[in-house]
Amino acid sequence: MRPFLTAVKRSEMSEKLFFKLVGRCVADHGGDLPEVMMVEMKEVAGAFTEAMIRAVPGLSVGQVLWKLHYTFGVMAQTLLHGDLLHKLTGGECGDPDAETQFQQMIVFCEAGFHAMEGDEK
Repeated sequence: MRPFLTAVKRSEMSEKLFFKLVGRCVADHGGDLPEVMMVEMKEVAGAFTEAMIRAVPGLSVGQVLWKLHYTFGVMAQTLLHGDLLHKLTGGECGDPDAETQFQQMIVFCEAGFHAMEGDEK
C-alpha cells in the first residue's frame, strides 16, 4: 500500500477519494477478477506466502493463505469504508490520515499472523 500512498500524496486527488476508488475497484466485481489479473495475483500471493512462512515459522501454507485473505479484507474494508467509522462514532475514533491508518493496519494484521500459530483446526 505504501506505493499507492506515495502516489496519492503527489497527486491532486485526496487520500480519502483515492481510498474509495481503490475500494470500489476491489468490491465492484463481487470478488471475481479478470483472468489476466488472476495470474498476477497468484504470483504475488505466492511471493507473500513464501515471505510469511519465513517470517512466522510454524505456519502452514494454508494458514498463511487464510491470514493473507483476512489481511486483504482489512485493507479492502479500510479503503472502501474508512470514513464510516468516523461517521458512526461521531468522531470518537479520530480522523487519522492515510499514513496513520496504514500503520494501524500493519500493527493489527501483524498481530493476526502471530495469533494461533500452529493451530490447524
